[in-house]
Amino acid sequence: MSRQARVSLQEVRSKVAEQQAIGVQVQGKPAARQPRGSRVRVRRRTIVASLAGVLAVAVVYLCALREASAVQVQSDSAAMALQGWAMAHGNVLLHGWRLADVSFYTIEVPLYALAGLALGLRPDIVPACSAATFTILVAAAALVARGQRRGLAGAAAAGIATAVMAGPVLRVAGTLLTEPDHTGTAIVPLVLALVIDRAGRGRRAAALTCLVLAWGLVEDSLVVLVGVAPVVIVGLARAGRAAATPPGEPAGPPDASPAGPPSGRRGSTRYEALLAGAAVAAVVVAEAAKALIRLAGGWVLDGNGHQFVTGQDLAGNAGGTLQDVLQLFSASPLGQPVGVGVVLVAIHLVLAGMVVAGCWLALRRLFWSGDMVAVLLAAGISANLAAYTLLYVTGPATIQDIAPVFGMGAALAGRVLGGPLARWWQARRSGPALPLLGAWAAVVVCVSIPPLVTARPAAADNGALATWLADHGLHSGIAQYWQANSVTLDSGGTVTMRDVWDYGTAGGIRPYPWEEDTSLLDPRRNDANFVVAAAQSGLTVPSIEQRFGLPARSYQVGEFTVLVYGRNLLPTLSGLPAPYPGRIGW
Repeated sequence: MSRQARVSLQEVRSKVAEQQAIGVQVQGKPAARQPRGSRVRVRRRTIVASLAGVLAVAVVYLCALREASAVQVQSDSAAMALQGWAMAHGNVLLHGWRLADVSFYTIEVPLYALAGLALGLRPDIVPACSAATFTILVAAAALVARGQRRGLAGAAAAGIATAVMAGPVLRVAGTLLTEPDHTGTAIVPLVLALVIDRAGRGRRAAALTCLVLAWGLVEDSLVVLVGVAPVVIVGLARAGRAAATPPGEPAGPPDASPAGPPSGRRGSTRYEALLAGAAVAAVVVAEAAKALIRLAGGWVLDGNGHQFVTGQDLAGNAGGTLQDVLQLFSASPLGQPVGVGVVLVAIHLVLAGMVVAGCWLALRRLFWSGDMVAVLLAAGISANLAAYTLLYVTGPATIQDIAPVFGMGAALAGRVLGGPLARWWQARRSGPALPLLGAWAAVVVCVSIPPLVTARPAAADNGALATWLADHGLHSGIAQYWQANSVTLDSGGTVTMRDVWDYGTAGGIRPYPWEEDTSLLDPRRNDANFVVAAAQSGLTVPSIEQRFGLPARSYQVGEFTVLVYGRNLLPTLSGLPAPYPGRIGW
C-alpha cells in the first residue's frame, strides 16, 4: 500500500472515530454512548440555557409592557381589542365587522382574543398585547439572527439583534408598542426565515413558504412587499444565475457567505424556482381565503389605492423616508435637546448603521449562492422603503407603514455581522468571550434604562367620558370615530357606541365604515338614544341637531357635549350609504 493511501485510510479512520465520539451512527452500527458524566453536563447546560431564555423573554416583556403602558389607548387599538373580544365569544369570522384597509386577523386579533379571555374587556389589554407582540418580534429576530450557528458567533448575532431593538424612545413607542401599527407584520418574514433555515431544500420548504406567506397576506397586505416580492425576486434571480452559470464555474463571488447549504447547479435552480412559485401561489391562496371569509359573512376590508408622488415632491419624500427610518430606530438627532440624551441617540445611530451595513452586504449577494435568508430580509427592507418613498406622504401619520423594517433590520444586522464580529474577537482576543458579551449587555442596558425610567402610565383616552356615561345610565349611543370604540373599551363594554362621521356637504352625519361592527346599527336589534358631540374632532352640536333634531336634554362633560334623546336614533341612520372614509394605508 502506498504512503498516500495509508494517509487517506488514517484520515477516514480518524473521522469515523470523531463521529462515534459525538454520538453519530456510522455504517448502520450503533454510535458509541457518551459517558454518563458528559451526558449530565450536557443536560445541565441545556436546562440552564432554557431557563436563561425564559428569563430573557420575561424581562423583555416586562420592559415592553412598561413602555407600552405610557402610550394612550385610542380608538384604533380599541377596535382591535373589540374584535378580539368578539372572536373570543364565538364570532370567529367577525361577522358584521367592516375593518380598516388591513385586517390584522391572523396575529394580533387572536392575541387580543386570548388576552380578553384571560383579563376581560378592559383598556389595559392593549399594552399587554402590544408588549406581547413586541416580545415575540424580539425573540424571532434573535433566532433568525443566530440561524444555525452556536457558541460565540450565535450569541453575538442574537446580541446584535437584541441591542438594535432595545429601548425604543417614547416618541416612537406609539408606533412600535401600540396596535395596530404593522409592527407585528415583521413576524411573518421572520417566521419565513426560520422555515427556510430549517425546512431543507425541497417541496416541504416550498409548501411551508406558501403557507406562511398566505397566513401573512390575510393579516396584512404589506407582506406583498416584505415577504412575497423578496422571495420572487431573489428566487428568480438566483435560479436564473445558476442556470446561466456554465458547469465548473464558482457558484458565488469570493466573499460569498458560507451560510447557505451547498447544492448543484440544477438543484439550486429547482429549489429557488420552487420558492418563487410558492410565493406567487400564496397570493392566490390568501385571496381565496379572504373571499371565503366574505362569502361566509365574515369581515370585510375597506381600503383605497395609492398613487405615485409627484416629481417635485420626490426629493422631499426621500429625505422624509430617511428621517422616519432614523426615528424608527430611535436614532434621529433632530428635535433632540443637547444633553445626556445625545449619547443615547449616538448609540442608536451606531446600531442603525449596523442595519445599513448588513443590508448592503446582503444585497451584494443577490444573484449568488449563500445565505438566502439575509438576502430576503435585505430585499424586503428595500422594497418597503422604496414603496414608502414613492407612494406615501412621509411623516408621523404614515411612519407605521415602515414599521416592519425595525424587526427585519435587527435580525439582518445580527445575522450578517454576528459571525465576523465573533471571528474578529477570537483572532485578536484569544481570551474568553465574556468581555464581548458583557459589552453588548452593557449597550442593551444603557439604551433600555432611560425609556423605562421616564415612562409613565397613560390614562385611557376617553376614560372620564366612559365613566360619566355609565354612571348616568347611558349605555347605548353614537359618537365620532375617535370616541366610539375607545369609550366602548374604556367602559369595559358597559357602554356600547357606534361610529359616525360628519361628511359635511357630502351627506352630513352618516355611518363610518372603518373598524366598525355594522350589526350594531341594525335598529331592529339595537337601540341608541344619545350622541356625543366633540367639536375638536368634527362632530358638532349643530350637525347633530340637523340630523337627529333637538335633544330632550344635553350635558357638558369636559370637552364633550352629550345630547340625549327620548327615542331610538338608529332608524335615522339606517340605510344611509357612507362615502368612502378616505383613509390612507396598506
